Amino acid sequence: MKININRRLIQGIIDSANPEFINAMDEKIQNLITNVIDDLSNRSPYVTLNNTILQPVNEIFTGGVSSNAQFCYFLGVENAQIEMNTIEKKHFWKSIKRKFLNAWYKTRSVKRRKRKKDKDVEQEKIPEAQEKKITSNYKLAHLKLDIQDTLLNFLSETSIVYYFNKYLKIIGKDDFGTEVEVLLYIVLFDSENKTYKMYNSKKNKFLEIDFKERFKNLIEKSDRVGDNFVNMIKIFNSIYKLGLDDNANQILIESLLYNVPDKLYAGDDIYSCFIKIVNYLRITNATNFVSIANPDKTIFKDVLFYGSSSAVDFTRFLRLFDNIEIE
Repeated sequence: MKININRRLIQGIIDSANPEFINAMDEKIQNLITNVIDDLSNRSPYVTLNNTILQPVNEIFTGGVSSNAQFCYFLGVENAQIEMNTIEKKHFWKSIKRKFLNAWYKTRSVKRRKRKKDKDVEQEKIPEAQEKKITSNYKLAHLKLDIQDTLLNFLSETSIVYYFNKYLKIIGKDDFGTEVEVLLYIVLFDSENKTYKMYNSKKNKFLEIDFKERFKNLIEKSDRVGDNFVNMIKIFNSIYKLGLDDNANQILIESLLYNVPDKLYAGDDIYSCFIKIVNYLRITNATNFVSIANPDKTIFKDVLFYGSSSAVDFTRFLRLFDNIEIE
């Protein structure tokens, strides 16, 4: 979508900030998850209030929230048993047997379909039953389902909890207000190292995520340059949403602005500050920018941002600044 960027738009983004709403929403979500975990702990040996943590992971942490932003959290659970159960064990002979049975039942099904259709259906269910037996241990996916079911007990009837591969999405006008989305990533937590583990089902392994460096860099940058840093995060998030009709990856936005020289944030005129920063980003090779979450890697090498469409999204985002009004 083509948007015209001018002083009125930028000032409007800043003036529309509503920290009271953000704080109220965060408190409401924190209370909701506390009630959910407390209730679930009475029915499950895997979770308690003492082994769980709720961490805001997008712009909620900085306060650089744009209109219609998502409230994104990591719900970390520290449980070694769930971690062991979640990793699919490579049962070589069982795998061979399963494949053989699937092929055998499928062949018998084709041969006998003309005789008795109902029996064929019953025969095809046998490998599925064996599959359930193999995967009967309580895994992270089971925990996510339990949390989804328990959430419904504490939400109004008009609210909906969607189940996605990586997260739960909660939408409810009566509970959270108009056009508010809550994303809840169910992950594992390591209290000793203060890191999170997100399961990748395709690779059958956990991705370790460490936010400590990111949060430290955000705080230090904000302390050095003042409120304009968070204001720029808010502006960039809003422009991304307006122009691409999607929520920006926060590692991208924060890393771009983290690499901008501190001196460009100086000044009381937010629009002039914005113009200076945009001009710098347009003439600088951002592929050499370090990730705010891991200064040992560039933005495009950081797994928290890197993806098949990352470079495309970045290019499309920069093109939004082609229609900017220079005073």
